[in-house]
Amino acid sequence: METYSTFYSTKTVLPLNLEIIKSASLAMYCDYVVENLHDAEHLTWLTVNHVNEIIDQMHETPVQDFMRYVVELTLRFQQ
Repeated sequence: METYSTFYSTKTVLPLNLEIIKSASLAMYCDYVVENLHDAEHLTWLTVNHVNEIIDQMHETPVQDFMRYVVELTLRFQQ
């Protein structure tokens, strides 16, 4: 595995099959969290530990749905 650095972070380049698994897993987990809205522990864990991956995969529908849910929650708590 190779590693490269940018101004903001250091990223490890994974083999293609692992990138696909990682991407699919994140999409599936986002879908799970949205479908199980009562479980704040999963929402918190995903948001805190995988924020960079979420941003990188905003083009995926389950990730967009997850972010929409997070924004709705944030707006509710601000009122």
